[in-house]
Formats: sequence, structure tokens, C-alpha cells
Amino acid sequence: MSALPAGDSIFGCRQMIGNVWEWTSSKASLYPGSPLKLPDVQKGWIVARGGSYSSQANKVSATMRDWFAPNYKNPVLGFRLVRSAS
Repeated sequence: MSALPAGDSIFGCRQMIGNVWEWTSSKASLYPGSPLKLPDVQKGWIVARGGSYSSQANKVSATMRDWFAPNYKNPVLGFRLVRSAS
């Protein structure tokens, strides 16, 4: 049983993950200290976070991320609109 009703976050936000991968304004990058190297072809790609309805349930998390070419299209990619409560 969840401590928060309907899966709301502590800030009252709903359905933050699991519908579609969320496009962000972040460019592809590796975390500091990573021994990996970002391939030159992926520099400038856009980060997507979360997961979608087609993701494996045990792999979906708000910290999950991947990146895609800016012109990549897929029905499991989307974005979130935010407005002030006032």
C-alpha cells in the first residue's frame, strides 16, 4: 500500500512516470566519474526520462534515462506541460 494517495508525489503531482518517456531539455551526457565515453554521434542528442506504458514495470523509475536523436519520433515519447498553481 502506498503512503501517498493515487501515486501522488509529496508535491501533489500525479502520474510522473509510466505513460510516455518524457523529453527533457538536457543534452546527452555521462555522469561525472563514468569510465564510459559518449560517442561523438550522440553528442547533442536529447535526454528522455522515466519510462512508458511499454516499459517493463520493474525498470521504470523517475531516474531512468536514455537519449535520442532530436528528430527521433516514437509513440512512447512525450513531454509534460507545467503551470503555476496561482
